Amino acid sequence: MRIDKDEESRFFGGAQNGFLATASAKITLAYAVRLIEKPSRDDLRIVNRVRNIFAHSMHQIDFKHPEVAAMCRKLSLVQRRSDMFPDAATADPRSLYWNTCLDFFAAWQFQRRGIQEDGTIQHVAPLD
Repeated sequence: MRIDKDEESRFFGGAQNGFLATASAKITLAYAVRLIEKPSRDDLRIVNRVRNIFAHSMHQIDFKHPEVAAMCRKLSLVQRRSDMFPDAATADPRSLYWNTCLDFFAAWQFQRRGIQEDGTIQHVAPLD
């Protein structure tokens, strides 16, 4: 995307109600422009909801909280990595959340560096 500096707040400015100010809006846009597929969108929405519970709760919350644990157990990592999480009902919610975040980080870093699934490296133009 091309964004002029004088218009940047219209996109990302939280105080000015920028239309990409929230993580939720960025997730929706990434899916809409086909940067991510539905399973990734769904996982990112769960990650964002869990993050918001921790950030905005007036009470002490941890991953054992029933609502947080239930959301984490809906992450697709349970199905994709049955070797790590053989039983979704007993899977550790914190591990599911953390490993999902690590999966996204690793995938984005590989893509950014041009590393293919077979380990070959494709030249990637530097980001401006």
